[in-house]
Amino acid sequence: MCYMILTGRNATENGHTLCAHNNDLQGHHAALFEFLPARRHEKGSTITVSEHLTLPQVPETYACSILKVWRGYMEGDAVAVNEHQVAVAGGVDLGYDRSVEAEVLDPLNPKGISGATRYIALQRSRTARECVEWIGRLYNECGISYTCGVGIADTRESWYIEAGGGSCWLAVRVPDDAFMVQSNGYRIGAFDPTDTENVICSPGLVERLKKSKRARTEEGFDFAGVFGGRMREVKGIEYLNARRLWGALRRFNPSANFDPLSQSFPLFVRPEKKLSVQDLMGALRDRFEGTEYDAFPAEGGFGSHRPIGVPSCVHSNVIELRSGMPADVGAVLWGLLGSPHTSPYIPLHLGVKTLPTPYMTASPEYDAHCAFWAFRKLTNLVMVNFRELFPLVSAEWQALEKEAFSLKPDLEETALKTWASDPGRARHMLGLFADSFARRALEKADVLAELLNTEIARGIHRPFSHEELSW
Repeated sequence: MCYMILTGRNATENGHTLCAHNNDLQGHHAALFEFLPARRHEKGSTITVSEHLTLPQVPETYACSILKVWRGYMEGDAVAVNEHQVAVAGGVDLGYDRSVEAEVLDPLNPKGISGATRYIALQRSRTARECVEWIGRLYNECGISYTCGVGIADTRESWYIEAGGGSCWLAVRVPDDAFMVQSNGYRIGAFDPTDTENVICSPGLVERLKKSKRARTEEGFDFAGVFGGRMREVKGIEYLNARRLWGALRRFNPSANFDPLSQSFPLFVRPEKKLSVQDLMGALRDRFEGTEYDAFPAEGGFGSHRPIGVPSCVHSNVIELRSGMPADVGAVLWGLLGSPHTSPYIPLHLGVKTLPTPYMTASPEYDAHCAFWAFRKLTNLVMVNFRELFPLVSAEWQALEKEAFSLKPDLEETALKTWASDPGRARHMLGLFADSFARRALEKADVLAELLNTEIARGIHRPFSHEELSW
C-alpha cells in the first residue's frame, strides 16, 4: 500500500511542479539513497530485466538520484530524479483493486515487464511526456506483468499512467492548476482518446474497452470502471483507498467538505490555496488527526482506519522541480528513511552526489550502521505509546526541517551566483548542506532513542502486538 500526490505547476506557491510519495511495505524493507552517473553504452549493449526479459540498451543514459529499498530500484519500490529534472514521482500497486472482468478482458503477461519500466524510461528521457511515451512503448513491446499506477513529472508537466492488464494502459496529464492524489485503487475514469495533448493510451484500448458493458459513460470511456473497483466490493476494506484520498483532500480543500464515507472522488482538484512543499509533507504524515478516524485514538492502540502515514512506511519524499535554473540546483528531493511520523525530510539537491555512508547502506536485517535502522528504531519505540511519545520526536524534526527551509533560499541564491563561474564549487556547497542535515538527523535520532527508552521505562505503556505493528 503506497500513496502519491502530483501537482500542476500553477497549483503551487512558486509555480513549480511538486510530487510526493510514501512507500509502504512491511517495515523491515530497509531504504537508502543511490546516485547513478550518466553513462555511454557500446553498440549491442543490453539490460537484463528478468529471467524472461532482456532489452537493448540505448547509446546514452542520464544521471539519476534515487531513493530506493535494499532490493534495488529496478524492483519498482523507488523514486528518482534525472539530470533533466524528470522525476519518477512514485508508484502504487493496483493489483488488489483489479477487477475480475479485467483478468478475462486483458490477462497479465507473466513474462512481461514490471516496475523496472519506469526507471529504464527515466534514464532515457528529457521530458515527462517523453518518459511516459517510453513507458508506453516498453509496455507495448514487452507486455505487462504487474499492474501499477505511476507518476511522472518535469518542470512543466505532471503525468499519471495506469496499467490495466497485460496490454492495456492509459496516461493522463494533470491540469496545470490542479493536483491529484492516489492510494491503491484505479483512478482514471472517463477519458477522451482524441485529446492527444492530455491523453496517451495503448494501441487498441478503445476497441478493447468496447467489449465491456461498463466501459461507456456519459462522459466517455471509463478506464477505472472496467479495470478496477474490486476493493470497494470487499467488506471491511471498502473504504481503505478512498478514505486515504479523502485525507489529503480535506487538507487541501477544507471548504469542499468532501464526504469521508464516499468511495469516489474527483481525479483532479483545484486547491483552495497554492500548495507548498510543507503542505505535501503534512499530507504524507496525515493520520486523520482531529477526526473520528484518527489512526491513533486517545484510548491507545491503533484505530480501525488505515491513514496516509503509517509506521510500516520505508521511505517518503517530496520532489521539487523548478525551471529557470540549472537542474543541479532546481531539482530537490526531500527524502526520508522510514516512517514520515518518526523521520525528518532531508533536502537533497540534484547536484549532490553522495551522502554519509549510513544513508547509502541498507540491509533487511537490523544493522546499527544503517541510517534506516536508526530511524526505524524510533518508530518502534514511539509505537509503544504513540500519543505520549510522538510529540517528543515530532518537535525535534519540525525544528530541523524549519531550519532547512529557512536556510535553503540563501544557499540556492549563492549557488546560482557561483554556478556561472564554478559549477563544481556550487555543487560542493549543496553537498555540504545535505551532508550537514543528514548527519545531524542521525545524531539526533540516537539522542531521541535514549530519551524514549527512558520515558518508556518511567511509565507503564502498553506495547502493541506484532499484528498491530504490521498493520
